[in-house]
Amino acid sequence: MWPCVVALVYLLLVAQFRSFRAPALVLAAVPLGAVGALGLLWATRSTLNVQSLVGMLFTVGIAVSSSVLLVEFAGRLRREGKSAVDAATEAALVRLRPIVMTSLAAVLGLLPMAIGLGRASVARSCRSGARACRRRP
Repeated sequence: MWPCVVALVYLLLVAQFRSFRAPALVLAAVPLGAVGALGLLWATRSTLNVQSLVGMLFTVGIAVSSSVLLVEFAGRLRREGKSAVDAATEAALVRLRPIVMTSLAAVLGLLPMAIGLGRASVARSCRSGARACRRRP
């Protein structure tokens, strides 16, 4: 199942970029994002549960969207005649602020669920079948 999904996403990115190399760069961010998320789960001694999977999904999505931004802008600079190193450096410098803003917004949006504040604390504290978590009529 996963190879089919990866192949479909790769083919969609090939159509978007009109290149076979650029989508490979974008998809390289997926395992790196997953390894980083799993590393943080290990470092914080957290379990792999629904909340952490949602966080990993957001992490991978942000990594892919950031990669698309960088690869697309660097490709545009390459078409204008810049070298690969200059294009990558300039793309990273120009796109740094939007990428940081997107990442920061996602982190701040998921922070209440991660630390269990407000309504999100119910999802972290309730076990299935716990009497305090059942709705009362």
